[in-house]
Amino acid sequence: MSDTNQRKLVTCPPYCHSSCTITHHPLLVALLNCSDTSDRTLMEHLLKDLQHVISNFVQGNKWHRDADIPDKNSEYRFPMIHWACALGKLMALMWLIEDGFSPTMQTNEVGDTGLHRALLCMQETCQKEASVKFRKLIVPMEKALFIRNAGGNTPLHLCCEMLHDEMPRTEFYMDCLLSMLDFAKKKGQEYLLKLLHVQNAAGDTALHILSKNDKIVHAAKLLVEAGAKTDIANRAMFKPLDIAIDSGQIKLSNYFQSRSKHKSETSEDPKSSPETTSTPAAVVTTVTPLPPDNSIAAVNGLNNCECVPVRTPTARKSLPGKRWYTISPSHTTHVNTQKKNETSDNNQCQSQPEKKPKLDDQTDTAVLPGTSGTMPREPQKKNGATVPSEIKTDQDVVDQCTTFQASVPTAEKALFTYLYESHPSLGAGIRDTLIQDKNDSEKLLESTREKKRELEASISDTKGMTLDLVSNILKQLHLLDALQMKQQAYQNDIEALKIDLNDLVAQEETQTKHLTDCQSALSAFDVLMPNNVDHK
Repeated sequence: MSDTNQRKLVTCPPYCHSSCTITHHPLLVALLNCSDTSDRTLMEHLLKDLQHVISNFVQGNKWHRDADIPDKNSEYRFPMIHWACALGKLMALMWLIEDGFSPTMQTNEVGDTGLHRALLCMQETCQKEASVKFRKLIVPMEKALFIRNAGGNTPLHLCCEMLHDEMPRTEFYMDCLLSMLDFAKKKGQEYLLKLLHVQNAAGDTALHILSKNDKIVHAAKLLVEAGAKTDIANRAMFKPLDIAIDSGQIKLSNYFQSRSKHKSETSEDPKSSPETTSTPAAVVTTVTPLPPDNSIAAVNGLNNCECVPVRTPTARKSLPGKRWYTISPSHTTHVNTQKKNETSDNNQCQSQPEKKPKLDDQTDTAVLPGTSGTMPREPQKKNGATVPSEIKTDQDVVDQCTTFQASVPTAEKALFTYLYESHPSLGAGIRDTLIQDKNDSEKLLESTREKKRELEASISDTKGMTLDLVSNILKQLHLLDALQMKQQAYQNDIEALKIDLNDLVAQEETQTKHLTDCQSALSAFDVLMPNNVDHK
């Protein structure tokens, strides 16, 4: 017990400032002092203190076990389980769970569990021991691995988001990802696949999140090698490959495409037996997806072509909307060869009307009559997705024209020439639509330029104010320097006067002593001198 008495009592969490004067709640203080130590006697003493404090509040109905700690600082009001996880108090955490505290307790606002809180806080509270402590923390907090917060994110989702956002000390989150995967592997393949395929509110799995950043391609490979499926679509009908292409991640795009090609080659190989090609059934926690988007369905149908990723300046956190993808010319021959080898369902090419465009063998495109432009070939099925069919009705012409006008500017000239020759009745309507779009674009451009001018004027005014302020600050600094110099001079004068004062005091003492001696000598002389002596 002597060691216990010598220990310094911790009264504030590591988030407090050194000058903090708040008296924190006894429950929080008791937990703060439960340090993990190899001294069994000391550890038992600390846990007894914690048990005593908890009993006092529980028995008096002042506090419920899974309620927030009512600390004076509102930012510290979390359940005790959350605090134990955030601080890395492993021994205290295991004792709390054995004592009846719930490991799946969630916060009221964001719905995080203690395991979520550990991912967010441990690298600051535990620093070098954070990775080791998190690995040990998973065992008692196993039930929280599948708990989703308000955003539908499990701890695995949250860890992947931290890696995607490139938070400081990414090696800690990489260690946490490996720890969760290793723990799940020990629990069995079904448990591992269930963890990998949980979808959040947006329908994203952990692999969807990692597909937005090439810098963490190694993390995405870990999930795929562990059994994560690459063909799960989220609510927007995006698969990991779609997300990687749309956000311009070349490494991830190539990796997912190579995996897809390898998988298709393996499935088409007649020598491969079911035992060698089959994989364990994945337990997928699904969310109801939205209706499929035609453009996304068309992209997902081009599994045998190599899509060229389009780099965009858009942040990786928010994916852009629809995007048109281009097919690399180097793979045209591969596609044509594969078409010949497909089944009869994939080779259906019905006869077209008399105005069917003539095919160009070199470019694999259809040449429009009377023009030098090109347009897509007739409809075909590719891997279950249907390519948009050729225009046959007036309504189809309007829809197809709108799609090309908005998304494929390189084909406008050829398409509009074809429309004027084939459907002259629609020419006026199309021209009015284009004029309206042009007018709207001009208005929008003028509005944007006006805002730009206002912003530039505001920036100019702000710069002028900033320069004035800097000038005033410099003047004040010069005045301050002059005052400091005067202060130093006065200080030197004071020191010199003190020295003179000390000299005068010493002279005064000497003269006073001399005067005293003279008075004593005079008194003695008067006493010894005869009374009849005439004193001059």
